[in-house]
Amino acid sequence: MSTVKAILAGLLVIGILIGIGVAGWQFDWWLAEKNVNRQVSLENKNRGTQTAWKDQARKLVREANLLPEGSPQQRMVADEACEYIDKLTENYLTNQLAAYEAANC
Repeated sequence: MSTVKAILAGLLVIGILIGIGVAGWQFDWWLAEKNVNRQVSLENKNRGTQTAWKDQARKLVREANLLPEGSPQQRMVADEACEYIDKLTENYLTNQLAAYEAANC
């Protein structure tokens, strides 16, 4: 009977170790995902990215203003401009872009 108990205790220890290993592995994946999300957030707020988005939004606003009023092409360009404007932090959102967003987005 003691041999059976020893085997069961050994299996229990092995099961616990496997559980701890799987939990640690999952926790590492979770941490890695959080780090990637944090890094992407930081990159999206950096000066170069924000400046590029602001420049692209301004270009699209100019293009939208040149297209015929109410045309599907104008709406498509305006929607794209709105996407870039939405990504801008308040430090990079100019009065012109804010006014365009209020009127068109």
